[in-house]
Amino acid sequence: MTASFDQLTAELVSAATGRTELVAALRPPAGPVTLPSPLPVAQFATAAVCAASVAAACLAYARSAGREADSASLSPIVLDGPRVTSAYRSEQVFTWNGENPDA
Repeated sequence: MTASFDQLTAELVSAATGRTELVAALRPPAGPVTLPSPLPVAQFATAAVCAASVAAACLAYARSAGREADSASLSPIVLDGPRVTSAYRSEQVFTWNGENPDA
C-alpha cells in the first residue's frame, strides 16, 4: 500500500468510526483490485471497502462484547481483491440464467 492510500484509508475509517487507530486492523488486500481507469479508482474503491469493513467489524464486536472495539480487539481484516473488483464491476459480470440482463 502507498502512503496516499494509507492516508485515504485512515481518513475514511475516521469518518466511518470516528477513530483513526482502528486502521491498524487492516491488512493489504489479498490479490489485486483491477479497475482500469486513468484515475486511482482501484485505490478509492479499496479504501472505501476497507472503511466499511472496519465499521462493520466494530459494530459486530460492540454487539457481541457489549463494549466499544479498539484496535487490539479486532481481528485482522483482509480484503479479497478480486471480490472487491467484481463488486464494483457487478453490472459487467452479473448474469441472470447465464445471460447478461438488459441495462
